[in-house]
Amino acid sequence: MSSTALLTSPVEQMRQLLRDRNRPAKLNESTWLHSPLVVQKQGLQPELAPVSALLAVLDDLLAGLHAEQPMLADLLRGRFWEGFTVEEMVRHQRPEPQSTRRFHQQQERALAEFARLLQQAETTCRHLQGADRLRQRLPIPTYDELFGVESLVDPVLHYLHAAHRHPILSIKGIGGIGKTALADFVVRRLLDAGGNWQDLVWISAKQEYAA
Repeated sequence: MSSTALLTSPVEQMRQLLRDRNRPAKLNESTWLHSPLVVQKQGLQPELAPVSALLAVLDDLLAGLHAEQPMLADLLRGRFWEGFTVEEMVRHQRPEPQSTRRFHQQQERALAEFARLLQQAETTCRHLQGADRLRQRLPIPTYDELFGVESLVDPVLHYLHAAHRHPILSIKGIGGIGKTALADFVVRRLLDAGGNWQDLVWISAKQEYAA
């Protein structure tokens, strides 16, 4: 995000982004091309150029808004996807019969909701990307699935979430009963659950992991 964008409200940012939606030259210079959502979209669909990936992200967000508030989604679709003016939208009673003043109020609300969905999606995306990065620090799991461990895993997760400062947890038992597999499983569950995990270090005394 540019410093200029940080000085404007989320609603104004969305208004400008959607205004630029049908202006490829503007989008080519947009800081939104570096959004984690765009990077994720290109990872899933490598054939998409950055601008096409950004447009696809906007389409996804509009579909998400439609699922929650279809009238607001139709308002944005008419204004910024189909290019109708406010006067044309009001004249055609889209998305409902209302005055021009009321339409502007609804448009502000729609832009605010669109900004909320975008921020929410970016937060989720950053979490997933961060979790994937940390997950790569772990060894390849020695198991496909673990059965009957929930009674052990749930108390461990509760303790780790409840501990305030540098929790230390020891898993003891004879060799070969699955202590390492249990620790690996717990760490993966922690990453899946979210949280502000900055880094992950996995150290093993096993011969195949030793340097």
